[in-house]
Amino acid sequence: MAKLAVTFKGAIYDVTVTGDSIQEIKKEYKKAKKDLERMTSKTTRLKREREETRKVSTGLLNQRLMELVGEDFFAIPKTMSEARIELMNRGYHYSNAAVGMGLLGFIRRRVLRRIFETKDGKKQYLYTNP
Repeated sequence: MAKLAVTFKGAIYDVTVTGDSIQEIKKEYKKAKKDLERMTSKTTRLKREREETRKVSTGLLNQRLMELVGEDFFAIPKTMSEARIELMNRGYHYSNAAVGMGLLGFIRRRVLRRIFETKDGKKQYLYTNP
């Protein structure tokens, strides 16, 4: 008897199973499905954990930057480094990249605005209230 081949279409992946009989194909499909679910569930769980961690840390940074906005810290234009130093003075240590991305999000939501400035040959953005 010729080998049979069946392809099962899924949302994430397609599975092609071959066998000599329908019963063998069913058995192989169940085995493949179980293996794929185990692999994808682990990957999905790790992705979800990373996203949750990122959301928590980003959320806290945004809250802390919003505190600065509420206290009129940006009434006088400030650089990203000055905002980062103020956060450090309050005991919150973030990287330049994290603070920069937080400020960029505030600009896009129009909580703050930024001004491009060249000072002593150094190009930089100043962040201020709109």
